[in-house]
Amino acid sequence: MKRLFEVLGVEHVPAGHTEKLVSAVGGLLALSLLAVFHGAWNGSAASALLLSSMGASTVLLFAVPHGALSQPWPLVGGHTLSALGGIGSVALLGDPVLAAPLAVGFAIACMYYLRCMHPPGGATALAAVAAGASGQGIGFVFDPVLASALVLLGVALLFNYPFPWRRYPAYLARHRATARAGVSEEDITYALEHVGSFVDVTPEDMADLYRLAREHAKLDQDSPEGSVCCVERGTGAIGLARGLEQCAEGPVFFKVMSLARRNGKPMLVWSKYQVDPDKAPAADDPQSAERG
Repeated sequence: MKRLFEVLGVEHVPAGHTEKLVSAVGGLLALSLLAVFHGAWNGSAASALLLSSMGASTVLLFAVPHGALSQPWPLVGGHTLSALGGIGSVALLGDPVLAAPLAVGFAIACMYYLRCMHPPGGATALAAVAAGASGQGIGFVFDPVLASALVLLGVALLFNYPFPWRRYPAYLARHRATARAGVSEEDITYALEHVGSFVDVTPEDMADLYRLAREHAKLDQDSPEGSVCCVERGTGAIGLARGLEQCAEGPVFFKVMSLARRNGKPMLVWSKYQVDPDKAPAADDPQSAERG
């Protein structure tokens, strides 16, 4: 079942109920205000496509407010450039059937090169094609496309601000990774640039995830139940006191291995057993460990 979930892409860490409710209420409010303050929804094909595009943007802004695809420049730039591509494609080709794929391809290229990838822009490009075919010109780019994007942006800013963990844009909720993490945001940015494909995460969020993972790993290491103390002495000397000083307090299970004989059969047999100080074999009697 786990493998099936991985193939289907089922999320591993679902959001809590509070996050889900806040996201849903935010989306409801945003689309409601967009309908009230904007009269673009007149029943035409262009209006229907644009409404669907803005609905998709609403999901990103309120369900994934810190995603790279959800930030202000991708939102505004993605919709505006896609609309320009749609209007231009119709003006160039005349036939909306031919103009539609050209508009979407142009939108993807522009969003990639201008670093404003926003998937709902594909629907905006089609809406602009429909608008251009019905006689609307460049004005469609500014009203209703740009105006609608700005309304969504304003609602996302105001609605998410009272919730510190999801303030929008992501810059307002940024928690810089500490030096203890060992990886800076510049390192994360470098890695993302060399992945070779688009990753929907900001360098800041990735650095935060790395920092939290390191802190969690440290907690596991510091807990008595999970403590493991490795004392490796090349000379074969036991030297437990110095090594154990660095271990957590509480029950500790340890093994002492001699580098000189770590590949020998007695050592391989002995290392299978948990070390008990009361039953430990003599240092010069490795065969007793085999009888352990």
